[in-house]
Amino acid sequence: MTAFNPRSKVATKTQNEQAHEQLKSKLTSHKINFLDAVSTDPKAKWSAEYGFIILGIDREKINLLTLEFGQNALVSFERWATPKLLLCDNLGDQTKSSLI
Repeated sequence: MTAFNPRSKVATKTQNEQAHEQLKSKLTSHKINFLDAVSTDPKAKWSAEYGFIILGIDREKINLLTLEFGQNALVSFERWATPKLLLCDNLGDQTKSSLI
């Protein structure tokens, strides 16, 4: 998951870095396991987006994070399974807006 470019609108480098640090802080404060990650666009339309591979989180919590950080989609995968692109509409209840 990334916090870069919420709702697919280009943000400044500073805005993206601040959002990234806020997401990292939230994951850390809630003791959610994660690994650093970077996503790149093979067509180079978008700059690299830094984010996290979030481990062992349930669907409701990841949905809340996705909504809170303005993301349209995320890639989900389970051990030995094919990764899936999940659009925000497919993640569940969107009336909540915070992990807390």
